[in-house]
Amino acid sequence: MHSPPHPRLLALLPLLLLAGCDEDKDRDLRRIDITRRIGRLAPLPTQARGVQVYERSNAFAASFWLRFEAPAGSIEAFLAASPGLAGVAAQRMCSQEQTAAAEAHSRRPHPPLPGAVSLSVSTGDSCEWHNIQLPSKLPWFDVGQVRTGRLYVIPQDSDANGGTLVVDDEHHTLYVAVSHS
Repeated sequence: MHSPPHPRLLALLPLLLLAGCDEDKDRDLRRIDITRRIGRLAPLPTQARGVQVYERSNAFAASFWLRFEAPAGSIEAFLAASPGLAGVAAQRMCSQEQTAAAEAHSRRPHPPLPGAVSLSVSTGDSCEWHNIQLPSKLPWFDVGQVRTGRLYVIPQDSDANGGTLVVDDEHHTLYVAVSHS
């Protein structure tokens, strides 16, 4: 038989749980800050909701994935204020019809690598594919479901920091995948 938990331990339980939440919040804020620095991105809009961030790193490289929702105007202000996107032209996502036509004409050089999602972006009269590496642990980073949106490739800087940013114009969601190697 188990003895009941000590009453003092029960009294401390809410504090221990809150301390863990603060620790998680601090870790996520640090990850958001690093994601912004690697991508040379503006601060997240104050209206950002549903913010999620993930990190995978080792001694030689680090990758970060960030997702948030915000009103369209806030997303546009965020993009305009981000130094890493200065001079970067957005590539429009291909429609489902354009993507199907491109696949039918075998313009796709190869399937996406395992652990990657392939996005179809417009090159004017055709589509090309851009792969984004994804850990399998990120069901919330559903960038492959974007149908009406834009892709920005954040060029690598002299410290090998760069990445990809996708705007889902239909759902007002922004996806960021950055890395440092």
